[in-house]
Amino acid sequence: LIDAPLVCQELCQASVNCNGFVYVGETEEQTTSSDAAESGLRDSIEEGRAYACYLKRARHQKTKTEGIDAQGYVTGPKACGGYDVDVEYTGESLPGTPIAHISSHLACQSLCQSHPTCRYWSHYTNKASTDRLTCWLKKAKYADNESLPVHKRGVVSGRRYT
Repeated sequence: LIDAPLVCQELCQASVNCNGFVYVGETEEQTTSSDAAESGLRDSIEEGRAYACYLKRARHQKTKTEGIDAQGYVTGPKACGGYDVDVEYTGESLPGTPIAHISSHLACQSLCQSHPTCRYWSHYTNKASTDRLTCWLKKAKYADNESLPVHKRGVVSGRRYT
């Protein structure tokens, strides 16, 4: 059951080709299975209400909702949020890390997105005291015995999708 915009966003994050979504939650309009097959729609019906999630390749792609009252529709990007600057994520690193000669935090994040088990990453910029221009891919944000961020100058960290 796709009953919330965040569930729709999670479906988008799980899809390689998705860059945004349209969630339909509070509308009386019902969709047919042929409409769903043609448009990549994932839907379910509960108590006479249609819940649907349109996964989009482009964020500004035209949708069936343009030009109509958009009440009940929520659109969004693949992910929301920001980066943690001067913060090191200390969770378990993936085998093969650190990866050397990574010039930006965006490149590090892209490496994380291309690795199926990566959930977090930390990039050591040229301002870091050690491990400069390296990317650490992580399974977890924090080590088992920690629950707070570790301040480390010159490190930018983030989630797989931020």
